[in-house]
Amino acid sequence: MADRVSGRSRAFAPLKWTSFFHSCVYSSLLICAFALGKPQPETLVLGWTHGILWIGMSCACIAAARLRIVSLRLAVAVAVLGGIGPFFGSWEFVREGRRRARGAGPRDADPGPRDADPGRRIAESIVKQCEDRSCGQAGEGA
Repeated sequence: MADRVSGRSRAFAPLKWTSFFHSCVYSSLLICAFALGKPQPETLVLGWTHGILWIGMSCACIAAARLRIVSLRLAVAVAVLGGIGPFFGSWEFVREGRRRARGAGPRDADPGPRDADPGRRIAESIVKQCEDRSCGQAGEGA
């Protein structure tokens, strides 16, 4: 279990720093586009960089949420709100980093191996109850 937690921590840091870099690129794009009169090719390069970083960060954070490296809230902030402003994702990385520093880990952290998934246990319990009922009914009619 400790190896899984340290692996999550190692995967969290590069995502966080890439998000901060993305926010810097976006800030530069806003400055170029609005304060400096859209100089070319700077605005074009920064726009494409922001777009590619947003797509890459969205895919990476969705995958990281699926692997329980980051919370679903953080992944949504990056993937949904990141296109209009990556600052949302950077702020969520700061919040989750603080939560981890307190020892809390991601809000919806994986409780253990995939076999310990509560949804799976509930589904297996329901199937077992249905099987027990049908076996009991078949036994009563005979």
